[in-house]
Amino acid sequence: MAAPETETKDKEGGEGVAPTEGDDVTDKTEEDAQEEITMATEEAEKEETEGEGKVENGETEEGKDDCKEEETPEQSEEGEKAENGPETDKPDDEPAQAESHGDEEGTEEREHPSDETPDAATDEQKVTEDEKETQDGDKEDTGETKETEETTEVSEEKTERKSSKLEDIKEDDDSEKGEEKDEKSDSGKGEDSTSPTPPPPAGRRRSEPTLSQAPSPRGNQGSSQAMLRRGSLMDVRLRQAERTQRDAMKDPNNWPMEALQVENLDGESEVGCLIRATSDVLDSPPSPITASYLHHLSHRTVGSAEELVSEVVDLQPRGQVLPGPLIVAVPYPVSARAGSREVIVKTSQDGEKWRAIPAFNPEANYRERKGVFFAEVNVKQLGMFAVLSRPAREKIHIPTKGGLFKAPQDQRVSFKYDKEGVKTPMMLTLEIQPVSMSVVADVKSREKTCEGLISCSPIVRMSHNVNIHTRDSPPITVTVPVPPNPSRAAAEESNTKRPKTAFEGSRSSDAASRPMSAFSLGTRSSSAQDDDDTLRLLTWEEGGWLVHDDVELTERKGDLVAFELKVVLQRFIILRLKTGSHYSPEKVVRALEKSLRTKRAACIALHRADDPNSLVFKCVPAANSAQTLRALEDSGYVGPPDPSADVLLTEGQLIYMRLLGNITHADESSEEELRLPFHCHVHKSVRLKVKEQDEFANHSYDEYRGQVEFFLRENNEHDGKETSLCKLPVSLPKKERPRPRPPSSYRKLIEVPGPLGTDGLNHLAREMGEDWDVVAGYLKVKHSRVQAIKRNYPGDIKQQAFDMLYTWRNSMPRHCDKVGVLYKALRKSDRGDLAEKLRAETAA
Repeated sequence: MAAPETETKDKEGGEGVAPTEGDDVTDKTEEDAQEEITMATEEAEKEETEGEGKVENGETEEGKDDCKEEETPEQSEEGEKAENGPETDKPDDEPAQAESHGDEEGTEEREHPSDETPDAATDEQKVTEDEKETQDGDKEDTGETKETEETTEVSEEKTERKSSKLEDIKEDDDSEKGEEKDEKSDSGKGEDSTSPTPPPPAGRRRSEPTLSQAPSPRGNQGSSQAMLRRGSLMDVRLRQAERTQRDAMKDPNNWPMEALQVENLDGESEVGCLIRATSDVLDSPPSPITASYLHHLSHRTVGSAEELVSEVVDLQPRGQVLPGPLIVAVPYPVSARAGSREVIVKTSQDGEKWRAIPAFNPEANYRERKGVFFAEVNVKQLGMFAVLSRPAREKIHIPTKGGLFKAPQDQRVSFKYDKEGVKTPMMLTLEIQPVSMSVVADVKSREKTCEGLISCSPIVRMSHNVNIHTRDSPPITVTVPVPPNPSRAAAEESNTKRPKTAFEGSRSSDAASRPMSAFSLGTRSSSAQDDDDTLRLLTWEEGGWLVHDDVELTERKGDLVAFELKVVLQRFIILRLKTGSHYSPEKVVRALEKSLRTKRAACIALHRADDPNSLVFKCVPAANSAQTLRALEDSGYVGPPDPSADVLLTEGQLIYMRLLGNITHADESSEEELRLPFHCHVHKSVRLKVKEQDEFANHSYDEYRGQVEFFLRENNEHDGKETSLCKLPVSLPKKERPRPRPPSSYRKLIEVPGPLGTDGLNHLAREMGEDWDVVAGYLKVKHSRVQAIKRNYPGDIKQQAFDMLYTWRNSMPRHCDKVGVLYKALRKSDRGDLAEKLRAETAA
């Protein structure tokens, strides 16, 4: 009985004692309530299938939880028994423990009176004290249980508020259906609908669900949990939809596309570029994104061995930094594609410094926009963009084991690395610029310094990402194609002896008797100087090309030449030159490189058919001149003149123009210099209005004549040396001048009295008719004056007669008898009727 005594002493000692078994029950109840809230929240966030399954099995789980709650006091007593066990090992403690557990155990204790001892009275007193202490502990446990129930009800009210908020969002019909379903599930799952509802267990009172007091989600409010789960499922679906939409927007192909329109040189609207981005990126600039062409900056974009293939597109507001990526697709023609060249995109902010940016799709194609390709780049800042082509750059991975590696562009170009020379894996970058035999023939015909050039290898540019310039490293064996000497090959073929035959002697005698024309012309003999040639290796270093005579060049089978490279060269080329050539290899390769950059072009100057004062100037490759002329004719431009003779220009070179002769710019105040950039794929043009400089010049021709001169300037400087390319004639038709007014239209008529006044002369002119020129002869009016009167008034007989009479009257002196002279002239002209009328009017 030591345990009860110890507990009594602890209680009498006041506060600060160790917690009793009632405190343990309270802690467990609070933990159960917290677990219920956590479980309800976790269940609400589960997927739809799991939620529905748990709604169906809610009754079973709740029943199990109720059983656990009913067993909680018993478990606490068992815990108390376990704690007191080591101290109360005597059998006398069994009655007290039996009474604390229930009536059944107490009855069992009473059924064994044989166990009582002489100290039974004392034991009974101790048992009574233990029972009182147990009852006091039960009361404390009951109070603490009520506090736990109140805490649980507060948590249930919070859960009910959350569920009510979710319920308001739903539609009325969905909520009613959900409540009916939940009520049916709460009324008794698995039981018959006709069976009576069992009464609630003793000690547990079921309360009606209200807003102020929410029922337990485990016991009696399955509908709240169902609504909470349905609301959570809706949130999950919304989150899944948003996540799916976000994942879809990560793919640039799903971004909205916008076509930016620009105005070309013809004044027509066309698609300047396409942009794609998310809506927040497109709406981030302060003003909408717009595009325009910058024709005057096209020559600044071109670098070495590069060609412009698109217009320079300016996206405004320039320099605007975007919050996300923006895809810009710049169009360029399909004809710009070439097997040995690649497409790149350049960008700039000031138009002076241009840098290349990687294009993740250089040949994008859209079904609705056929005939053009689009170079797509991913940027985060607006600026100027242009598409260019350059010799393709290929990268080859060189492992540590070395080996033979061939260029993807030309399999005849190869590099052999020794195993000992490759310490670490590295990357070889190749750029091969082919030089065909047609280019060699063209440069030989234009450049005197290239007369001794027979053939050459392609110009190879190579670089490594690591430094391999070591003294002890083994050399790299390089193989490149160099076409053989055609003269020597023909000579070797002609000198090849065929095997002897039985008829060789007779055939040779027949050949000697044949005429010279019967022999084949294909085996033309060549001089020894043409047969001999030498191979020279030249490399590019800062300052120019240098010849490497210390490198041994070995000719292999076919047209291949190999040599060992101990130092990595930036650029190199192998020339096959005639022996004894007068020009150095350095001059030959410079002329060859210049010829590769230059193109044959033609200058065009036309005027509009409906407006001769509107001119257009163009400079296009000579091969495209006929196609350009047809396109201009379709646009309403006609000639003459014809295109100019071929001129040599480089990509991006500026061509200057000026008007000569009696043709000048219509806007005399404009001081803008006429210039035109030349590009092989993008054909620029200049349009302007002109007029005659002196309307009284070129009086011997029916048109005003002048010229337009195309010329170059050294280093594009205003005072640089000028080199004239060509001059094309330009003409303007003369305007039809108005006829000179007759004297009567601007002179003041002199009135005189008598029959020769203005009214009298008008009457005589009307009656005289076509006989006026006969009367003029008798009045001695000059023949030239008569002709002038007829020119001044063509077809007006009356006005002609009046002007003749008026001129005659004013030319006569005052003292002369003018009426008598006119009377005699009328009589001699067989117009006596008019003479008699004149006399009668004079007498009156």
